[in-house]
Amino acid sequence: MTLASLAQSVSLRERRAAAVLIVLAMLLSSIPPIFALMTASANGMAWSGMQFLSPGDISVYLSYIEQVKQGRWLFGNFYTTEPLAPVFNIFWLAIGLFSRVLRLDALLAYHLARLALIPVFGAVAYLFVAFVLPRARHRVFAFGLFFFSSGVGEYFSPLFLEGRFDGSRYQWPIDLWVAESNAFLSMLYSPHFIASWTLILACFLLLLMAFESGRDREAVLAGALALLLFQFHPFHAPTLYFAPLVFAAMRVRWGASIRRLARPYLIFVGISSPSVLYHYYLTHYDANAGELLANNLTLTPGLPLVLLGFGLITLFAPIGYYIVRRVRGDHARWDFLAAWALAQFILAYSPLTFQRRLLEGLQFPLVLLAVPAMLAFGRRLESRLDLHKVVIAAFACFFLLPSTASALVNGVGVIKTPQPSFYFDRDTRAAFAWLKEYSVADAVVLAMPDSGYEIAGWAGRRVYSGHWAMTIDAGRKHEELRGFFSNEGVAGQRRQLIDLSGADYVFWGPRERETGGAPAATWKKVFESGETAVYEITAGI
Repeated sequence: MTLASLAQSVSLRERRAAAVLIVLAMLLSSIPPIFALMTASANGMAWSGMQFLSPGDISVYLSYIEQVKQGRWLFGNFYTTEPLAPVFNIFWLAIGLFSRVLRLDALLAYHLARLALIPVFGAVAYLFVAFVLPRARHRVFAFGLFFFSSGVGEYFSPLFLEGRFDGSRYQWPIDLWVAESNAFLSMLYSPHFIASWTLILACFLLLLMAFESGRDREAVLAGALALLLFQFHPFHAPTLYFAPLVFAAMRVRWGASIRRLARPYLIFVGISSPSVLYHYYLTHYDANAGELLANNLTLTPGLPLVLLGFGLITLFAPIGYYIVRRVRGDHARWDFLAAWALAQFILAYSPLTFQRRLLEGLQFPLVLLAVPAMLAFGRRLESRLDLHKVVIAAFACFFLLPSTASALVNGVGVIKTPQPSFYFDRDTRAAFAWLKEYSVADAVVLAMPDSGYEIAGWAGRRVYSGHWAMTIDAGRKHEELRGFFSNEGVAGQRRQLIDLSGADYVFWGPRERETGGAPAATWKKVFESGETAVYEITAGI
């Protein structure tokens, strides 16, 4: 089968059904940002872009877009002042250019890209579903299940309230907070997660087609897409390299030719590996890069929390695989899904510092493996208990959609009140705009870390501290900044931090005022709006 013949196997009726589900996903995922913008407008504030999912990262993405708008093609880390090599990231470069050409606000470009990628994601996912499932009705069911289902973490979350953080990882059902754990949360959150999901599915679909056909062209295309994926999201290299090896081990054990499997795999790895080597260099070339790598510690929660986060599909997936394997025929496609799921579970608890990120993609094989068992279970309920299909569907929604619903409720709930974490006042917004317009592009700004986080994203200027993972030695710097702004240190100590950081400006906003300190009389005030000010450091303190 080729991609063209696979596309032709999808009927017009299926395409319409998939289109309806895709549009529904776009509409639902737009509710929180639209609500945030309405709340900001009603309260005379500006939305920072933060949501309940990964709230500490959105400004990082905005900083990338701002850098491209300012003419950069290589990205700097604007959350620390230590020297680091600039990074080429083709995905954020593309969104930045989109924002620059159309003169869009960075946050608007971010969400427009998110919405634009959802149909592409849906099309690739549906093609993969069609490759595995022959019947149209089953395809639509599987696609809807993949696009909208969640785990049952919402029902079990009260059991874990007291031990949500154990010092090294967040112990909470993953469907309540890990944005990449399922398709809907990814669509709700970030365009780069949607793009990585799309490329993961496309790579595995093409690689599986190459294994079946023995043709090189699918392996070459899969390698090219993986090269693109690893360029902006290298965390998925372990998944895409390890899962085919597990599949090959299974197939060879059952009599398949190792040579037929080895050639496509080697082509795939050979073409995609330059991006992996590039990121290895970036994270290992000096001590500063190594420290940032160590900061990015994202460990997987305990296995029960992962299983709850995927929900019923983890129960039905092994049963569905067993049902399929009982029927005579070639089970290569199902074996690939099983190998993929097994590989990701292994990687999620492997000795890698970014193991939690390796959960992305796992929902898809679990859903497809679960479909045969879920359909059989539904038929049995209908026949033996004489339950109407509507009743069965209602029960299915109760167990398959709770965390999807809670994501929307929480997404609106955390932004319905204009709290400082999610909004800033117009004076602060004006100060950011002034920094972006009138300060030099390589200026360094001293601010409390929470303000620094926003300055890097909204003003596109480097700060001394502003992000838990992208700031080197963030804990020490937080204490230094607290002393700097609270006047606990003498003038000489203030001067020492200014010299150490190479700061050109001091931002004085709501968070800085909360420290109880006051600006130095020798600083030159270059901007003031309300109680927010920006000072230029032109002389000693």
